[in-house]
This record gives sequence, structure tokens and C-alpha cells, in this order.
Amino acid sequence: MRLVRFAVQRPVATTVCFLAALFLGIYSLFRLSVDFLPDIDVPRLVVRTDALGLNARDVEEYVTRPIEAALSSVGSVRRLRSVSQDGLSLVEVEFRWGSDMDLGFIEARSSLDRAGLPQAAGRPTILRFDPSSAPVMTLIVTGDRIEHPQSTRDYHQALMELKEVAQSVIKRRLEQIDGVAYVQVAGGLDREIQVFLDVEKCRRYNIGFAAVEQSLAQFNVAHSGGTIRDGVAQFPLRIQAEFTSLAEIGRIPVRQEPKQIRLEEVARIEESYAERSGYTRLNGHEVITLYLFKEAGANTVETSAKVYGDLYQFSLDYPDFTVRPVFDQAEFIQASIDSVIEALYLGGVFAFISLIYFLRDFKNPLIVGLSIPVSIVTTFICMYFLDIHFNIVSLGGLALGIGILVDNSIVVLENIYRYRELGHAPREAAVRGTEEVGLAITASTLTTMAVFLPLVYVKGMAGALFYQQAVTISLALAASLLVSITLLPMLSSRRWKRQPSCVLHRMAAPLVWTIDLFQKVFGLFFALYERVLAGALRHRYAVMVAAFVLLALSGWLAVRLDRELMPDVDRGHLVLHVELPAEASLSATSAAVTRLEHRLRQEAGVRSVLASVGIVRESVTGGYRPGLNKAVLDLELAEGVPSAEVERTLEAAFADFGELTLTLAQPESVFEQLFQRQQTLFDVKIVGPQLETLAALSEQTADFMRQTAGFAHVVSDLRTGKRTFEVVIDRDAAINYGIRIEQLTDFINRQVQGSTPTQFVDFVDRIDIRVRAGHADELDPQRILSLQYPVQRKDRTIHVPLSQLIRLKPSQGYEEIHREDQTRTATITATLKGIDRTEAQAKLATLLDGLTVPSGHWVAVGTHYAQMQEQYRNLYVLVALAVILVYCILAAQFESLVVPFVIVAAVPLASMGVVFSLWATGNTLNIMSLLGCIVLVGIVVNDSIVKVDFIHKRFRSDGDLQDAIVGAGQKRFRPICMTTLTTVCGLLPMALSSGSGAELRHPLAWAIVGGLSLATLLTLIVIPILYSVVIREKA
Repeated sequence: MRLVRFAVQRPVATTVCFLAALFLGIYSLFRLSVDFLPDIDVPRLVVRTDALGLNARDVEEYVTRPIEAALSSVGSVRRLRSVSQDGLSLVEVEFRWGSDMDLGFIEARSSLDRAGLPQAAGRPTILRFDPSSAPVMTLIVTGDRIEHPQSTRDYHQALMELKEVAQSVIKRRLEQIDGVAYVQVAGGLDREIQVFLDVEKCRRYNIGFAAVEQSLAQFNVAHSGGTIRDGVAQFPLRIQAEFTSLAEIGRIPVRQEPKQIRLEEVARIEESYAERSGYTRLNGHEVITLYLFKEAGANTVETSAKVYGDLYQFSLDYPDFTVRPVFDQAEFIQASIDSVIEALYLGGVFAFISLIYFLRDFKNPLIVGLSIPVSIVTTFICMYFLDIHFNIVSLGGLALGIGILVDNSIVVLENIYRYRELGHAPREAAVRGTEEVGLAITASTLTTMAVFLPLVYVKGMAGALFYQQAVTISLALAASLLVSITLLPMLSSRRWKRQPSCVLHRMAAPLVWTIDLFQKVFGLFFALYERVLAGALRHRYAVMVAAFVLLALSGWLAVRLDRELMPDVDRGHLVLHVELPAEASLSATSAAVTRLEHRLRQEAGVRSVLASVGIVRESVTGGYRPGLNKAVLDLELAEGVPSAEVERTLEAAFADFGELTLTLAQPESVFEQLFQRQQTLFDVKIVGPQLETLAALSEQTADFMRQTAGFAHVVSDLRTGKRTFEVVIDRDAAINYGIRIEQLTDFINRQVQGSTPTQFVDFVDRIDIRVRAGHADELDPQRILSLQYPVQRKDRTIHVPLSQLIRLKPSQGYEEIHREDQTRTATITATLKGIDRTEAQAKLATLLDGLTVPSGHWVAVGTHYAQMQEQYRNLYVLVALAVILVYCILAAQFESLVVPFVIVAAVPLASMGVVFSLWATGNTLNIMSLLGCIVLVGIVVNDSIVKVDFIHKRFRSDGDLQDAIVGAGQKRFRPICMTTLTTVCGLLPMALSSGSGAELRHPLAWAIVGGLSLATLLTLIVIPILYSVVIREKA
């Protein structure tokens, strides 16, 4: 290999090249952004359409159905899901992976413009599904005045002032920070100028709503008046005729003939606040909440640091107000990244220490250990140019590879040392030793990298999410290969001088003693291995049977391992969803949540409670949909308190709140948004066209599950909504009076809700002017029917009671109507307690056997689990493809179809270790552990290659199979143990870590540690025996 000779003969050039790479890598390191997950273009769109005044059923019929029909014609659409509720339609469009989302967006927009929606529906808004668009920081704003109010009026004034400061000052300052996209303000009171019309006076003077609205709009104007000249100068002219005070509003005329009537004569005008739709409270005290969203691609950690700096400056400028964060995603991200980096550092240190114990000096481990930092820093250059950022996926790839990076260097160094002992000069030993194993280490590196190539073919979230991990591991391995055939032989040719005794005498006595003890134990282990191998050679088939028995046992255990898509991550927070009956008012919801907040604050493990009661901010992506009867409580836990422990305590305490529907869970992470948390729940889906039938079947199923042991938190998504009244217009009566339907509906709407014809400008704030009937707050069904509708005749105006024109029909609607692929569905979900899915399905079978399902309807059990299984199947296929690719590479290297089969046999041996380690450590079978299996395929065959390669060469040269196997055991036992131990030591810090996000790393690391450890032990015995059996049978 010319590259090896060039590196040894040109030491200065080699050194300078690697120094340049290190400098570039360090420079690239500081330019890489930091985030929790890589940017993923999720192929989903959400179509949001507001339809004010329509109930859920009408929204489904007149808005959702036409939208679904229009979107179904868009190319590459994989699935349509929709939710229809009062006044809102949400349709989620899922495209096939790899689709051009820009083109999909354009096609969806074009199709929606031709959907033919009713006038009551607004223009559909298309939103791209982006998990990273969730708020990265939540802040609360409070002040001295609101904490110590003088009266109720003063409290309301303080709350409005606080909201104005939040919107006009804090929000604008934060949005100017580089990296902040926008800030959403929630809670508080909004200023509103209210005009209460005196119904009797308006009737006496024949003044209607329309006349008042028209006057307000006409006397409150501001627009351009063109330009004027003054000599040679030209100036713009602006007409300014906007209201400047409440008195001006009262003086505008609302009737001119026969007598001028001013607004103040027929109305009461006052500055107040808009009708509330929600509250935000921290520990029982009302606050303003700010939700901060970052720009796409912005560094979350850097953005958070800038926000903290601005908040400090704000505290100096406005000492009467307090702004502090209650949630900061950057803290979790930084803690997770620091934990991975710590595992990476510790892994490198442990791998280095293991080399010291094997090689018994510092110089050789130092030369070998250089491959770790050099490979990793060089990888940063490629990460920068490939636009791969620091996140737990990419850093996880580096941490996984920390112990593997020295494998090539160990093999090269061992071979160089062997040539030195044969009497070759240092430079010649470096060249010949490296060239002899160069092809083998290249092949072993390629086999490790090859396992990631099938990721290109894996569709779905798993392939997209872990692509960066595959790239970073592959880049680091490629860099380690380059280091092992260039830098390492160059250094060893200059500094290879094995004098362990001189070094060790200068070391501390306890360390010398531990190294000597390790060498003795290792010698005993080697002697034991020789005896076991000799016995195994005498009982080949017994060994093979024992291996198959262990494999069958691990398969039996694997079937019983718990399964989940992603492990839950303890982030020190819990989210409690509260729901009251649909008819509950905001005040009733607030009162119930106040009691609940008081109980939660008594819990020792709860540090703070942030409550969002009612509708405090819009939901745009179709996740949690707020309502006046709902609340969300974010519980911040005390540091070091496990969330599972708090969950158990609170679940028992919730028995005192039987009137509330309470759901306690971990906050939904980005992983769960991507993989959809409900896929881990047990579910029953009922599909059919008739809503009443679906409701009856879902109610029977949900009741059965609630009364059956093993099912908990049973929830149906088809629930009856609040009782409503439908206005049924008597068309004949309206026609007889000459009333148009549109005019009548406008009259009713204005009497009940009022209207906002214009706005009052106060500096930069625009305050709504709302016109309302004086009795609007006192309306009930009987009072609505007694309202008088004015009908204009030739010479007079008559007033017709609404009871002669309409009737109110009570009805019971549905809170939400779900559809999937343009078909109505009702889904019942539950968590399983003490039973597995098989037992749950068996219990449900008794219900389904006696359930009468009408024609056109059907029941499906475990549809979410089936989707989870689809993700598993993708990864199983990936493992199979990885094994096939490794086999092909080995077949090309050995020019044999039989020998690679023996080497690849290490993979099923490793699978036994994976299963046993996951079971022993309490981890589940999930995407992270399966990804560890994929990485393991590339690693585990390396030891098998080293072993079989020696046996194969010795057998072909000498012809004595048993002598070749024994010789391989003697010559390759030490390097195999070294490479395995360095890899395991490099991964142990990750497997034993306890920092933020450790739940994601544990199954990944333990899968590799357990699989590699057991595979190495079995490789030393089973692989030689399998080789002897296969070769003998072939002969």
C-alpha cells in the first residue's frame, strides 16, 4: 500500500496533514449548531379551516368532506385523517416518504381552492407539520401591582396593564432576538370598549344595530388624502379622524332626522375587558404566559442564552415587572448533549485504560488512543460540510463508535510489534506490519459501515431520524481507518520502543499491582480457554446443540420482552389534562381546577403548577384541542424526584376528584410527536358510516373495558358534546312579514354576540369597540323568543316577537367527529395494567362475540399496535439486509461462499446477548435497541473475521485443521479480547449514564454491550467449532 509507505517516509508531511485536519475540525466544532434532534422534513400537512357558527356535524358534512375529496386527488397522498368539531375542521394529510413537500403543498393549495366550501367557512390554511415548531421556551410575566391589588377593579386594571406590557414591550423585544421566530401571548385580559345599547330607547327612536355600526365606522377613519404642494415642495396629506377618547365616541350621531340623536343618548359607553375564554395561573396566581417559538434551523441553546440576556436587561429597565422562564427546552437539550459528551469522554478514558492494562505501558496505548480524538475531530469537518448538527442522534453515533475506533489501530500495532520482535527495523516493521493487515482491517471497517447502507431503503421515521447517526459512525470509522494506516505506522516507526519495566517502575505501586493482577487473571482466563477449546474440539456436535438450545431460549425470552416504539424520557415534568362535562362553563372549570391546583401544590415532589384553563391559545396542528371545559396543568417536579413516583402518588389522590376526567402523562416529546404516542396504547377502532351506530358501539366497548380488570384510562374519541339549541326559522312567517332570512339571522347574532364594527387606536394598540344589546348577558331561551324584530312599514315600524318567527330546538351534538381515509371512525384507547396485548385481545373477544355489528360497520383491534409493528418490520428488514451485505463483502474477500457463512454466524450468537442484556437491565425492545442490533451486526463480525481468517490461512498452508484452530486460539485470543474490551469499556458510560435523555441511550448501549460480550465468548468457542464442522462436511 503506497499510502502506508508515503506516511512512514514523509513523517513531517503526515504530521502537518493531520494537524491541519485537527485545526479545521476544531473550527468546524464551534460552528456546529446544537439541537435535540436533527431537522426532519416530515411528509405531513395539516389543513385548518374555521367555520364559525357550525356545529361538529355540519362542519363534517359541509367543510371536512369537501376538503377530503379535494385532497384525495393530490399525488403521493398516503393517508387522510380528520377531526371535525364546533367551528373548526382539521384535516391531516400524510404523504409517502420521499415526496416533494413543496410540490405537495402547491397541489394541496390548488385543490382546496376548488373545494367549494360554504360561506360560513373561512379560507383553509395549510400548515406544515413540524415537531420542532413547538414552543422552545415558556415564560410567565407578573408584577407588583397584580400581586397586591387594592380592589377587584384595580386587579382587573393591573391584569390588563400586564397584558399590554407583555404584548407591546416584552413580545416585541423577544421577537427582535436572532433565532426567535415569534412569541405567542396567552392569558390576562384584553382591553375592549363596550357600547351597551338601551333596547327600549333604541326602539323608541327607531335606531337599529346597523345604524350604530355604520355611524361608528363612518366617524372613525384615517387614510391618505393624496399630496399637496407648497411652492416647489410636495408633502403627503393624511386625513386623521379617529377617535381619541370615549367622549368622542358618545358624541357621534346615530340618527339625523327628524331629530339628531347621539350615541350617548341611547347607549352606555365604558372601557372594560373582552369576555374571557381562559386563564393562566402559576401556583394559583394569575399570570401572563409567553410561548416562544424559534426559527427553523436556529440553535436552540444559543437562542435561549440570548433570551436570558434580554430578560436580564428587561429586569433593569422595568423593575416593577417580573419575567421568568418556567420551561426551557434548551436546558433539557444541553443536559442531554452534555450527558452524551460525558459518556463519550469517559468511554475514551476507559478504552485507554483498558489498553494500558493489556499493553502494560503508556506509549503504545497513547499511540493507539490517538485514533479516538483524531478520528472524532476529523469527523467534525465532514459534519459541517454535510450540514449535520450536534444532537443526540449524531453525538450518539460518535459515542457508539468510541470503543470501535481503536480496533483497527490495535490490530495494526499488534502486527507491527510482531515484526519488531522478528528483528525487523522500526520503519520496515511499520510498513510491512501495516500492509499485511491493511486489507483485513479495510474489510472489517467496510463490514461495519455496510450495515448502515440499507437505511437508504428504510422508509418512515426510523430511516429519516437515524440517518445522521449512520453517517457520523461511518465517517468516524473511515477516519479511524485512515489514522491506523498512516499516522499510527508513522508514529510507531519513530517511537516504538517497548520498555514496560522502566515505565512501570516510575508508576505508583498500586497501579503496578493492579496491572500485574490483571495480567495474572488474564493468563488464567487464557489457560481456561485453551482447556475449554480442547474439550469443545472433542465434542463438536454437543457444542453445536448447546448453542442452538441457547439460541432457542433467547428467542423464547425475546417474545416475552416488553415492546414500545420509544422509551419514555423523564424530563422532570408531568402534564395533567383535566376535562369537565361538556356543558361546564369557564367559571365552573376554573373553580374545579383551583381545588385541584391546591391539592397538587401539597405534593412534596411537585415544585410548581402552571395551569392553562379554558382556551388560552389556539391549537393549529390538531394535537390537543382546548375548550372552556378543559384545562392543562404543567407540573414541574422537584430535582431528583422520579416522575413515576409522583405519578403513583397523584393517581391515588385523584380519587377525591371523581367529577373530573383526569389524564396524567409525561409531556409529549419530539420523539412521540414523530412516532405518535398513541401507537403504544391498546386500541379498538370501530368504522362505519352511521354516527349513532358508532356512538352506541363505542359506548358499549368502552363500558366493557372500564369494568374489566387490566384496562385503565379508557377513553373514547366519539363523545357527546354540550347541549345546544338550533334556531328553526318559520319561513312562511318570515315571508309574510317581508323579512329576509339573512337579515333575521344577523339580528339574532347581533342580539346575542354583538358586533365589532371598528377599533379605537391608543398609541400602538388597537382596541375593539364592541356594540352589544344591554340585555345580552341575561339572555336565556325564553328571553331570546321575546326579542322584538323591527319590521319597516310605509309610515311606521312594527316590532314582531321572535317567537312568531323562530323556534328553539334543543339538540345533543358530538364534541368531535373523527374520520380516516374519508370514513367515520370511533377509537377507544386504554393502557394495560398487569396484562399483555394477547390477554387483552382475548378478553375483548368475549365482548365482540356478543356484539351486534350492523352491516357496513366493522371493529378492528390493535390498529395502532399494527402501525408500531410496521416500524419494527422495517428495522427487521434493515438487520436482514445488513447481514446480507456483510456476507457479500466477506464472500468477496475470502473468495468463498462457505467461510463467510461461518463468520456471519456470530450475528445470531450476538442476538442472544442482546436479549439477555435487555431482559437483565429492564430495558424494552424498541427502536433504539433495534438500532443497537443493526450497529452490532457490523461490529460483532470483526472478531469472527480475525479468528476465521487466521484459521483459514493456517489450514490452507499446513493442512492440519485442529492445529490451525488451536494456533488461532493462541495468536488471536489477545487482540480479540482487547478489541472487545475497549468497545465495551467505551460504551459502558453510555449504558450506565443517568443524565437527561439517558432513557434513550440505555437500550442502545446495552444491546451492543450485551450482544458483543456474549458473542465474543461464544465466538472464541463456537465459531472455530462451526468452521471445523462445515469444512469437514465439505471435504
